[in-house]
Amino acid sequence: MAQYGSVRVAQHGSVRVAQYAPVYPMKEIRLNKLRKTTEEERILADVMRLRFQIENYATKSVFSFENTFGSYLQEYIRITKKAKREFSEDLAIHYTKLSRILNEKEEANIEFCYRLERHSGFLIKAELWWNLITLKQSFILSKDEETRKIEYKKVKNALRA
Repeated sequence: MAQYGSVRVAQHGSVRVAQYAPVYPMKEIRLNKLRKTTEEERILADVMRLRFQIENYATKSVFSFENTFGSYLQEYIRITKKAKREFSEDLAIHYTKLSRILNEKEEANIEFCYRLERHSGFLIKAELWWNLITLKQSFILSKDEETRKIEYKKVKNALRA
């Protein structure tokens, strides 16, 4: 049986009819809670959501060009509601270098991952950021036969196994 809240009485000619409006307590509670959340709480919740997305992707161990370090970093910057220039200043990194990392022209280093960990309030660990980089590197290593052959030719006195 449905739970009903407020009662509305309507007059239809000489007949009075009671109309019951259903109450959805969970929806009301959720909407009230959303109205009361601060901007900082929303940002923290979104950072946690991003962390879970990265963890989920990283545990699959299957690289995708849609889910790269740069794309997750771009989402993190969007969540923090900062301009890229301001974000680069927060992390003490040159704006051009940040842009190159975001556009996958350059790889982030370990120190940058440490800075991201600190900036996220330790919600997204440096190891998780680094895992995104190593997933891409592992994929490239497994697929790049052309570079492999070129590099093989440079080796002298290789062991015979």
